[in-house]
Amino acid sequence: MKLVGGSDKAITIDATSLPNQINIGFNAWGHADGKIDKQFRMICVIDQISKAPLYYRLLPGNITDVSTLQTTLIELKAMGVHNSYLLMDAGYFSESNILDLYERKIDFLTRLPGGRKIYNDLILNQSIGIENLENANVIKKRSYFVKSIEIDLYGKKAYAFIILDPERKAKETQKLLQDYCRSKLDKDASKDKFEFANCGIMILISSKEIPTEEVLSAYYLRLSVEQVFCYSKSDLGLLPIRNHSEKTVRGYLFLQFILLILYLKMTEHISKKDTVEQMLLTLKKLKCKVFDKQIIPSELTKSQRLLFDQAK
Repeated sequence: MKLVGGSDKAITIDATSLPNQINIGFNAWGHADGKIDKQFRMICVIDQISKAPLYYRLLPGNITDVSTLQTTLIELKAMGVHNSYLLMDAGYFSESNILDLYERKIDFLTRLPGGRKIYNDLILNQSIGIENLENANVIKKRSYFVKSIEIDLYGKKAYAFIILDPERKAKETQKLLQDYCRSKLDKDASKDKFEFANCGIMILISSKEIPTEEVLSAYYLRLSVEQVFCYSKSDLGLLPIRNHSEKTVRGYLFLQFILLILYLKMTEHISKKDTVEQMLLTLKKLKCKVFDKQIIPSELTKSQRLLFDQAK
């Protein structure tokens, strides 16, 4: 933890499934990518400022994310990470988790999962008139509407941000209209009203007030964890896991986590058009002669010199 460095300000928590068919104690059936598979869950904590992976936990695949948050925060505190701001996905949203964060005085930003009474109330009563120019915002080439409302969240003061994506609304409305017109079943007026009002909408919940023009980009910082998972699985060959010894699997995953930290450190020292793999292949060609009291490297090529200059 001291080597990687970490702030006391903000962290992001997310989890990924590691599907496998190995025979170990914490392998279990669970949902992954819309299907049921044998797997275990890997929870990862990222420092929002440095983007450095700080910590991970392994859990059986049948344990849901919502039941892991409080233990994760307790373990982080035991290791000296006293964060004051948490960014998390909707899978961690529950009344007990929210109240626990208020009690710990940890501010948070999360997506509100659908199907809850507060979600339905916001859609039906507060989303009206959101498509107004005074609510318009832009991130790069993406335009959207956002509206902020102060709400009561399990007896605590919080802020809801209703975000409408016009492009997604058009696609979802088109599909709903076709289903509605083609359906020969009896119509449910209240259900249909909600579904049409819900098209293109996402709701974020924060314990503190955030400027409406900043809330969406603040939430998308969560993607840094998903990018870390992508590096592990795609670039570093995390999967498949082929060993059936729990001790070996835990050791392998620990080595992968250290490797991930090293990999991310390397990406900080190369240009965006280069990759770590290209850098290693280029520098692999640099040789040296080893004498009893001296090591003499050979002359640098232009590409090797550029890499060293970038890394300072």
